[in-house]
Amino acid sequence: MLLLALGLAGCTTLDRNPAAARAPRPADPAPALRHTPIELSLFKLEPGPRTVESNMLLRLYTWFHANNYDAYRIEFPSDTGGAPATAHWLVPKAKGP
Repeated sequence: MLLLALGLAGCTTLDRNPAAARAPRPADPAPALRHTPIELSLFKLEPGPRTVESNMLLRLYTWFHANNYDAYRIEFPSDTGGAPATAHWLVPKAKGP
């Protein structure tokens, strides 16, 4: 009898319409994480060396495969406003899509 009463009480408290439940709204990002676009004219793209300075295995890979890709050095404004940030871009010498 007790189990029957608990079962009936459980049936009356469960939500039978899961579609009515709403997902929580995503939180707004912290102000420090908000994206601010950078003007394309501030990017500097120039051919760069085909070497990697900090890792011996990557240095060997780039030495053996130097003719398989073009290397570029990209400078752009840093998010701290100090010295420009630098990125290196390796583009394979292959036919594109």
